[in-house]
Amino acid sequence: LLPGAPPVPVTRRTWDEDWVTVRCTACDRRDQWPQPELCCPCGALLRIPVRPVDEPAPPAGPVTPAHIPLPRTAAHPRPSFRPRTIRTGHDAVSAAALYLTWLGYREVARVRARTAGGIDLRATGLVAQIDATTRPVELRAVECLWLNALGAS
Repeated sequence: LLPGAPPVPVTRRTWDEDWVTVRCTACDRRDQWPQPELCCPCGALLRIPVRPVDEPAPPAGPVTPAHIPLPRTAAHPRPSFRPRTIRTGHDAVSAAALYLTWLGYREVARVRARTAGGIDLRATGLVAQIDATTRPVELRAVECLWLNALGAS
C-alpha cells in the first residue's frame, strides 16, 4: 500500500484498473493481483492506492536475502516426478510403482495373484490396485480394494 495517499472513489470499472502489478517482498517476484478496495453498504466503493511496481520500497528494517540457501545438513529437495509413457498394462503397473516409490513408500512390490479389481501393489502401510483400462471405476472395485487392504492388515 502507498502510505499517505488518499483513497480514490470508483465510479467506472475497467480491467486495467481492477488489476495491479505488485512485487513480493519475500521473493521479489512481480505478479498481477486484484486492486485493493473497500466497499460500503451504501454502495460507495473506494480504491486503496498501491505503490507502483517500479518505485522501490523504502527499507523498513534489516534487509533479508531473496533466497536463503539450505544448510549443508539438510536433505536435498526431491526432483519432480517424471512419468513414463504408458502403452500396456505392465507399463501402467510400472508407472504406478515408480510414483509410489517417489512418494516415499519403500519396498513397493507387486502381488503375483491378480485380484478381480486389478493388479495389487503393496508396501508398508499401502495397498494399491492398478486397473489399466480406461473405463470408470465401479463401486464394487472400491469395495474390493477396501477388503484387500483389510485382509492385508
